[in-house]
Amino acid sequence: MDWTERLAELAAAAEVPGAVLGIWADGEQTIAPYGVLSTATGVETTADSVFQIGSVTKLWTATIVLQLVDEGRLALHSTVADLLPGVRIGRDDVAGQVTVQQLLLTNSPHADGTPYIFSGGRATPRAASTEG
Repeated sequence: MDWTERLAELAAAAEVPGAVLGIWADGEQTIAPYGVLSTATGVETTADSVFQIGSVTKLWTATIVLQLVDEGRLALHSTVADLLPGVRIGRDDVAGQVTVQQLLLTNSPHADGTPYIFSGGRATPRAASTEG
């Protein structure tokens, strides 16, 4: 299949000005750029173009994670340190405390127990709730 042509058809039908499709299958990589990064500038997309996608991937990621949980290949109570040994999260390194479930819920504890909220790619402390 000509993925560049297919992406162009789909993007045009959905009125998407630019996209990059990446496929890794059977040991081969396919990258198909289409259109422009900005209709204002007309800068064309390339294989290494970066797009801000906001929260679009949260549902997709959660679905894949929960499928892995259903298959017994992942546990919601697993910590980041369990899954990615050596990875540090924050100055106080809470990788051993942050679980898959907390990542899916976009919250996790700070080393001192203060809850964190993940937003905009950053984890920031949030005051503990006083509501019962």
